[in-house]
Amino acid sequence: MSEQIGGNQTALPPAGWYLDPSDPARQKWWDGRAWTEHVQVQAPVLQAARHDSPQPAVTRPSNPIATTGFALGIASFFLFAIPIFGVLLSITAALFSWVGLVLQGPEMATRYKVFGIIGVALGLVYTFMSLIFMFGMSA
Repeated sequence: MSEQIGGNQTALPPAGWYLDPSDPARQKWWDGRAWTEHVQVQAPVLQAARHDSPQPAVTRPSNPIATTGFALGIASFFLFAIPIFGVLLSITAALFSWVGLVLQGPEMATRYKVFGIIGVALGLVYTFMSLIFMFGMSA
């Protein structure tokens, strides 16, 4: 690693592991003056996956009818005690959610199916609760 240039000796690199000049897959120990017999396999360098162009995120179509039924089901939780309006709201929630489930295609995101199922359940439960509340109040 030392060289003679015009009669002057250049500075030698400090002791350490360097690429083996005879085998780039190994490292060899340089003691500061000369190569030693000590060698080690060089750890492979991991490179991050390279993408020439970013892949667009896959977006799945929504199901606005099931989402509306779900939102109406949540609203019926708060409004079921209002006579007549509570019953109509809860029935509407159940119907919208049911139609959303029927129209749910395999290409649509799964969460909309869950919204539809929850909307049907909320709509039915609060329909019965509003009927019980309405007829229980009049007795």
